[in-house]
Amino acid sequence: MAKLKTNMLMEVFIDSGIVKAEHKTGMVCVNDLVLAGNQVRILSGRPHMTVQQLLKYQSLKDFINAVQAEIKGGHYGYYESVGSLIQVRVRGKSKGTYAFLPIALKIASLMSPEFEAVIYRIFIEGQLFKLRDDGGDNFKKLNRAIDLYLPKREEKNGNKGCHINAAKLLRQKIFPAKTQWDNTNIWNTDEASGQHHDLRQEYEDKLCTFLKMGFIKDWEHLKEIIGKLD
Repeated sequence: MAKLKTNMLMEVFIDSGIVKAEHKTGMVCVNDLVLAGNQVRILSGRPHMTVQQLLKYQSLKDFINAVQAEIKGGHYGYYESVGSLIQVRVRGKSKGTYAFLPIALKIASLMSPEFEAVIYRIFIEGQLFKLRDDGGDNFKKLNRAIDLYLPKREEKNGNKGCHINAAKLLRQKIFPAKTQWDNTNIWNTDEASGQHHDLRQEYEDKLCTFLKMGFIKDWEHLKEIIGKLD
């Protein structure tokens, strides 16, 4: 599995809010994280916490040093290094304070055990970043298979429309109950569970095989095949 080249800024949906995160660098928006964590704290009668307050915890500082030592030792190589493990960004869509994923998990643990459990479930047990990469990698393979093997669709004429429409048909196939779509990429949200990602990968693998073996006659036949996938 190749890691996607684009550092996608994902919107991760959790019960108490939306947390922005970069899948390539593993950087998580602390402002969003703390806002969501405070919703959990308020419901359990705990006082509000601030980003500044949390960043002053000595246990967090010690943990940051420990993670830095791990990185120097050659670990955490899945993520692209961006230098400082805590960053304050003042421009663009990623404006705010960001922390490397292990640091963000530590911050969640300082807020409440309930919130920590949710964040671990989504980012670690759910393998959110890895699933995003796996799905993106398979999507590129399917697009390439369409370019090379789909009859009556010469690559020089452009297949971008086929790529986009195939992705939309697969999305509808995998989320049959969803009737309205906004501009948010559902694969970057918590709506897409591990099961959804696995199904997407399975379907895209099947389509690549069908295309390479010459089983698909043309674009209309490809659409029909997508509708019959199981």
